Amino acid sequence: MGRPNGAPDLILIINAKESDPNLACDVRLVLERPEELISGIEIMARALDVEEVTFATRTEEGELLQFEKLLKERGINIAHIRPSYSVGSERLLVRELLGREVPADQFPPDVGVVVHNVATCLATAEAVVKGKPLISRGITFYSRETGGRNLWVRMGTPVEHILNYMGISSESVDRVVLGSIMMGKGTNDLRTPLLKCFTGLVALAFDEHAPFDNPYPCIRCGFCDAICPVDIYPSLLLEALEKGKTEALDNLNFDSCIDCNLCSYVCLSSIRVNPKQRAG
Repeated sequence: MGRPNGAPDLILIINAKESDPNLACDVRLVLERPEELISGIEIMARALDVEEVTFATRTEEGELLQFEKLLKERGINIAHIRPSYSVGSERLLVRELLGREVPADQFPPDVGVVVHNVATCLATAEAVVKGKPLISRGITFYSRETGGRNLWVRMGTPVEHILNYMGISSESVDRVVLGSIMMGKGTNDLRTPLLKCFTGLVALAFDEHAPFDNPYPCIRCGFCDAICPVDIYPSLLLEALEKGKTEALDNLNFDSCIDCNLCSYVCLSSIRVNPKQRAG
């Protein structure tokens, strides 16, 4: 499957950065199923007709010896990148590895880059080699009671079934966070099914209070503006949203927000600063 004439050369990046603090399911797949992951990478590279493939990971050199050896044998680059949160966002990852900026109104393929994650590599290999549809995925489960555990779960499994498997009573759980602890969505409906987009599950007890329930007024400390990885001004976006000045959002680069929640995390007043969550 070749590219149309005149199309730019493509670079395929496999995103194993997994910078979210509560996730480790990708690293587990790399350790347990390296041959299948390599097979999936090669299938995608051939289908996309890419010029180069890079496997981006937060691990240090030598930490994944078997996998690194396989990558080298197959001619696949490996990049060990700094283990800081939010660099795993595909736009930031493209900038980190290649120095290419992805405009807010475009996507990585528009600048000649395709980004896929580890789970997609495995799903590709299973679909093409084994004819197996995507019916299960790996997630990282965390609760104060059990600590972190990596699980292999069928799609559609209700949250309460996962809790029961982990030996946790549904009555002791106030709410769960689906996905990343920083970017995931919270719910107290334990009948919610696991979807293919969920990489993690965090169960929170009744005494683990939500951090934004009792916010104080903004003190203009500027921490949210300083930490923003895409260099926008969350404090100004927050003010525009609160005052209903929606026409100002474009001028403040609202669409550049990657929903990382760092602005909310560092807020001294416990405000849910994240502009995209506030805008709904």
